[in-house]
Amino acid sequence: MVVRKHVDRVAAPYVDRVLAEAHAVARYLGHRPVARLHLGGGTPNYLGVPALRRLLEGLSERFAPTEDAEWAIECDPRQATPEETEAIFSLGFNRLSVGVQDFDPAVQAAIGRRQSFEETRRVVEAARAAGARSVNVDLVYGLPAQSEARLARTLERVLALSPDRLAVFSFAYVPQIRPHQKKIDPARLPPPEAKARMLVRVIETLTGAGYVQVGMDHFARQSDPLARSLRAGTLFRSFQGYEPGPELELVGLGATAIGDIGGAYVQNHHRLGAYEAAVDAGRLPVERGLARSPDDQIRREVIASILCRFELSFDALAARHGIDHDRYFRDALPELERLEAEGLLHRHPRGLTLTPLGRLFVRNVAMAYDAYRGRLGARFSRTV
Repeated sequence: MVVRKHVDRVAAPYVDRVLAEAHAVARYLGHRPVARLHLGGGTPNYLGVPALRRLLEGLSERFAPTEDAEWAIECDPRQATPEETEAIFSLGFNRLSVGVQDFDPAVQAAIGRRQSFEETRRVVEAARAAGARSVNVDLVYGLPAQSEARLARTLERVLALSPDRLAVFSFAYVPQIRPHQKKIDPARLPPPEAKARMLVRVIETLTGAGYVQVGMDHFARQSDPLARSLRAGTLFRSFQGYEPGPELELVGLGATAIGDIGGAYVQNHHRLGAYEAAVDAGRLPVERGLARSPDDQIRREVIASILCRFELSFDALAARHGIDHDRYFRDALPELERLEAEGLLHRHPRGLTLTPLGRLFVRNVAMAYDAYRGRLGARFSRTV
């Protein structure tokens, strides 16, 4: 049963402000074509069909969706009936993303998230019946009370849904950033070695079922645009995760939204009150931003190559930017030597390639090129 209290009172003003922000952004960017629209944040279906219809109509007036645009929406199966899901996809959405994390009751109890397989299956089937051409499922490994056996059972059930894509994320335990995680007993978290075994199980299970591993945490059917882009060498990674190329600029709307446009990163206010006040005052609700320097851009491309292709071409760097790898990245050489000694990568005169072990720890390799690592303090989660 889906129960929403005061949804109209909450949804209508929020949609009004998102559209007001979109109007302000469009004044700067113009009536640009939009190839992908993604409504995220976990539960945009909470807004309800009338608010979603008004949102889509308003965005289409301010921007120009291409004829073959991908319209994706994240749906929380606990907040949607099959009938409502069909109504949502009748608005023009063609891609569904559902968060699962884990179907095991003990794990769900540990993270305070109750979601059955059946309610998830009903939403997936309703979306497909209404025309969804792609379904993505999000899973998480390394959760409290999770074990390799429990995760294996969840994978078996998820495969019964026949998703087109899966995103399998490492659980980030960062109570200093996410205060609600303070309720989690760290002693119930799997140790790093158990977490690594879970990742191996995920890769073996999904590739054994015919999925292609895309980067460090995505999997796709052979015919999926992600897999085709990987084969073509056009895959890229944005704040949305891995995406098929060519690389596009990203416009973020709404509280906490992140954008990547014009050579800069921008993020909106994360507090709803601050976001509302900025929009109501006629200002862009940007809380912070970073204009990338030439060095930022070079390192961004290097890290993207490692995360997307598990390799780096020194020749391509020289051709594109006129730099010699070892001279330009001399600060990274000691770390690269250590990673090579540990069997994570192989260096050769024309580049470097990650080993099968290195692919499991690809973020560790990419971090060798991160100029900001260590400047921001211990704010982030472990890579494993």
